[in-house]
Amino acid sequence: MASHMWKTNLPSHLSGLRADKAILEAWKDTSTAWVQITEAVSNTSSDSKERPILTRSRVQELLDNQCILVNKKSIAASLKLAALDEITVELPSFENVTPDLNSAALAQMSVPVVFEDEHLVVINKPQGIVVHPSPSQPNGALTQILAAKGISLAQAGAPHRPGIVHRIDQQTSGLLVVAKTDEAYYGLQSLFASHTIEREYLALVYGHFEKALHRSMTVTTLIGRNPNLRTKMAIVKTGGREAITNFRTLEILSHTSLVLATLETGRTHQVRVHLTSLGHSILADPVYGEPSDRDTKLKKLPTSARKLLAQIPGQLLHARKLAFQHPITKEQLCFEAEPWENFKLMLNLLKP
Repeated sequence: MASHMWKTNLPSHLSGLRADKAILEAWKDTSTAWVQITEAVSNTSSDSKERPILTRSRVQELLDNQCILVNKKSIAASLKLAALDEITVELPSFENVTPDLNSAALAQMSVPVVFEDEHLVVINKPQGIVVHPSPSQPNGALTQILAAKGISLAQAGAPHRPGIVHRIDQQTSGLLVVAKTDEAYYGLQSLFASHTIEREYLALVYGHFEKALHRSMTVTTLIGRNPNLRTKMAIVKTGGREAITNFRTLEILSHTSLVLATLETGRTHQVRVHLTSLGHSILADPVYGEPSDRDTKLKKLPTSARKLLAQIPGQLLHARKLAFQHPITKEQLCFEAEPWENFKLMLNLLKP
C-alpha cells in the first residue's frame, strides 16, 4: 500500500514534552520544516496547510500502529522527547484499497449511495459486506468497494480503515457515514464522541417484547469482552464501557416482535447484546442467545419463516435512520432507509 511520509527534527522549544503532544505541536507549527518523501521524491515544506490534519488522538493512534517513529524506533506516546530527535510520520494512502479482488468486480458490487458531497458519503450497506478489511476478511470490504467506484476517502483513520468513524457488523444492514476528507473525519469523530448523532435500528426478535409495547424502555449496562470467549461481547460488572439503548416495540408478530432500538452510545454489538440479555435475541443471529433457546423458539415459527431463516446468513438487524449535523456545512442532515428484501419478506411471513 502506498504511503506519504514526512520527516523533521524536534524544535528545541518542544523538548521535554510527551511524544504525542510534542509531535502534534511540531506538525501544526508552520515554522517547523518538514521534509515530505513520497515515491522517492523529497520536498521541504513548512506550510501546515499542505499536510493532512492531525489530532492528538490520531497521533496516539499512529504511534500505537508504529506509523510514527522517533530516531527510527517505535515509542510510547508518554515518552518525553528531546531537542533534535528525528521524527518520521508515515500516513497510509488509501487511493487503491483493492489488494486481491479485481477492481472492476469490486466496482460492480451494490452499495447504494444515499448522499454524497465533497466531504462525506452516506451508504445503505447490504447485509454480508464488512466495513473494512481484516485478516479474516481481506477482500470485498466497503472501503475497497468505494475506492473501486472512484470515491476518495479520508486518509485519517486506522490503517486499512480510511474515513471510517463508525461501523456496523458484517451481517447488519443499513446506514453508515464515511468521511471523504480528514476535516470531515475529525468532525464526525467529534459528533460520535459527544453522542449527538441520532441512530435507529430495526430488529426482528424472538418472543413478544411486551415490556416496550406502549412505552420506551431504556437499558443501561456496561459492555466489554466476554471473558470466556473474546470474540463475543457481554454485559460486565467492571471494566466495560457504558452502553445505553432505548427500545420500543413497533409490532407484535407470530412468536416474534418488530423492535425499534435507538442508540445513545455505540458499543460493539450493543443492540444484539442488550436484546439477548432481555430474552429477545435477534432472529438469525449466529453469535448471541443460547442455541437451545433459539431452537425452541425456532420451532414455534411458521414453516415458511423457518425455511427463509435457514437461508439468511446473519442477524435481522437494520440501521434504518441516521441524523446528524454536517461537520463542515453545519446543515442538519437526516436519512432513512427501508430494510433490505430478506428483512421485509421475513416480516411479512411473521404477520399473524
